[in-house]
Amino acid sequence: MNQNPDFYYYKAIDSTNSEARRKIGEGITLPVVFVAEKQTAGRGRRGRSFFSEGGLYMSLAVNTSEKDTVLLTTAAAVAVAEAIEEAIGITAGIKWVNDLYFDGKKVCGILCEAVTDKDSGKTNAVIIGIGVNLNVTEFPEELKNTAGGLVSPNITAKKLSEVITEKLLSELVISSDIIDRYKKRSIVLGRDISYEKNGTSYFAKALDIDSAGGLIVQNEDGTKTLLNSGEITLRFL
Repeated sequence: MNQNPDFYYYKAIDSTNSEARRKIGEGITLPVVFVAEKQTAGRGRRGRSFFSEGGLYMSLAVNTSEKDTVLLTTAAAVAVAEAIEEAIGITAGIKWVNDLYFDGKKVCGILCEAVTDKDSGKTNAVIIGIGVNLNVTEFPEELKNTAGGLVSPNITAKKLSEVITEKLLSELVISSDIIDRYKKRSIVLGRDISYEKNGTSYFAKALDIDSAGGLIVQNEDGTKTLLNSGEITLRFL
């Protein structure tokens, strides 16, 4: 696998994930990285907008043969957290599935998207989109209580993107200890949470992470449920 992917840099772009998807459609060689200082149409999970006014916004596009589909999201969270610690010296925790938190606030979001071939309908690439609030200190009013920044004047977005890319590429062949490394950074295990499934809200306790990155929870009635996707909310009682 090519460990030296091409980097494309932008002052501003609609979305690095969207740009990656466009370039894949044009036949660009993978892996490849797209980095922007600002996104005008950044996306989060479930199509929601993602605050992208300064910081680091990047997407790594890889061939499907170069990753483990089940553990990719888990591995990406660990790789980005470790890259931030290496480059900045800040230890970020992971909120399942793959948001990074520091001092109780979200500092990084990760969005993995599959790209399918129009003719065969099969997945032929995956885009790992990452948004880091690097040296961001001002947030919209609606995010001030939940979003935080990683302040490090000595690290540039370009340099951090390179460290993150190196870590991500090394994790595409999933390490046997990736779940243990994920658990060590989890801010969820042992905590009371809420989640939604099939339109119903549940209160539960997060118990463990299974070998595929799924979250094992115990509901209020004592039953256990495995969450493989979706979102959870930490409960502060």
